[in-house]
Amino acid sequence: TFHHAGFATLSITSEDMDYEEQAVESLWRDISEACIKLGEMNLIPARASRPGYFLRTYRYTHQGSEREGVYDFQVNCPDPSCKLNQQSWTGELPAGSVSGRRLDDGQNEHGVEVPEALRAGNQSALIARGTPIPAYTVDDQIYGKAPSLIISTVDKFARMPFNPMTGNLFGNVDHHSELVGFERAGAGPRANLPTAVQRPASRTVPIGRLPAPTLIVQDELHLIEGPLGSMVGFYETAIDRLISEGLSAPEDEDVSFRPKYVASTATIRKAEDQVKCLFDRSLNLFPPKGPTWDDRGLILERTSKSPHKAESGPGRLYIGISPIGISAQVLQRNLFSRLIHCGEVLRRSFEGDLER
Repeated sequence: TFHHAGFATLSITSEDMDYEEQAVESLWRDISEACIKLGEMNLIPARASRPGYFLRTYRYTHQGSEREGVYDFQVNCPDPSCKLNQQSWTGELPAGSVSGRRLDDGQNEHGVEVPEALRAGNQSALIARGTPIPAYTVDDQIYGKAPSLIISTVDKFARMPFNPMTGNLFGNVDHHSELVGFERAGAGPRANLPTAVQRPASRTVPIGRLPAPTLIVQDELHLIEGPLGSMVGFYETAIDRLISEGLSAPEDEDVSFRPKYVASTATIRKAEDQVKCLFDRSLNLFPPKGPTWDDRGLILERTSKSPHKAESGPGRLYIGISPIGISAQVLQRNLFSRLIHCGEVLRRSFEGDLER
């Protein structure tokens, strides 16, 4: 698929190709060597095995020579037929975002500049031919972009005392840079970003505080117990306070807001005590209890109907075992022997119809 200014997307379809990273890199080397007589051909993505990752660069002068620095990357779907690539896109940030130029050349006010290969045409550097995927997988990206949705494991809490940039996640920022993104005075520089010598003219503008998160979703709540639960409880207290400061009105100390928690758990035994210790919150069970266990308002169990109809195709049935009064070894012996025996009986009775 050909684009503007000599850029093109090479699409290869294969049913039996090995899609391992080394195989893709080797395929690209073979293609580039075979086409070398046709002229120079450069790879635009970061790597052939990472076709959707595009580097964001800027140009600067160091010791009298022109150089190019990489400060970030963005993710785009590489398939030209993808729905994300059927609509033009443009974006804005408080200080904008540079791509492929010197920082002191033609600074725009707020526009997010698009890498040349991803532009909609030759007219504007601010219009892309497709929508980028707003997914950030590196810590520095998350701190600089301050996304509205963050997915992480509980061990990320441990970075809070050691990395001042974690304050960005709670909206505690006061500047925005076209290279660094959102930042806060006094938080210190990030190790992988250009030095001041390399970016002397980068655009930075003062901004107000960003909104703090309002919702926290936690999975596997029943696993947070014992020593882990005690440690998580300490961090939850700090997180609750940091978010509350960002949500509350500074001019009115009597008005305070707290984030809402939604958590899933495999058991509700002593859930109220656990939630009170972890989050200092009261518990609301969803779905709520109803008149009977088979009627909870939002969930209705119809015991009169078979869970699986014979004419609906293959399905699954789940059975629970309650080994009261026997050891785990005896349970495993009896259970496994019964499964092996019954499986053979069923195989013979269905005469080879293994799907049923």
